[in-house]
Amino acid sequence: ALVLGLVVYLADRDPARSALLGSPWPAWRLAWFGAAGGWLPTLLHTFGFGLLSAAAWPPHRAAARWSCVCWALVNLLFELGQHPAWQRPLAAAVGSLDDRWGAAAATARLLARGRFDPWDLVAAAAGAALAMAWLSLSSRTVSPRAAQPAATSTRWT
Repeated sequence: ALVLGLVVYLADRDPARSALLGSPWPAWRLAWFGAAGGWLPTLLHTFGFGLLSAAAWPPHRAAARWSCVCWALVNLLFELGQHPAWQRPLAAAVGSLDDRWGAAAATARLLARGRFDPWDLVAAAAGAALAMAWLSLSSRTVSPRAAQPAATSTRWT
């Protein structure tokens, strides 16, 4: 999922507006994904990182679901941060933070160059829902009751 999301960025995204690619990337676009190229990376990002995060937690359904919900919230907040009403002041505020590792500057660029798309909000929710469905169908998650050890006798015989 994450590799396909990268392919969408490389093939469909405008390098001038992409914080990921930056300006050295060639200015050609293949537009393989058409209109889906706008929201597909958000869906794949939420789906892929939801699954990766769920794999890092103990095998409980609640932890797996929370990892998917958290990635949906991250994507939703970044998308809302690109809304024209908040984009410039938020990018300026984030860019003014103490930035030892460059994360604030990169986030400010993403917010400033990004374009709000309501379909990305839908895609973030759909990516989380798909990841939760995938996890519920897989054997990776178990119910907390099933994960409890069986009762054993402490009697000495």
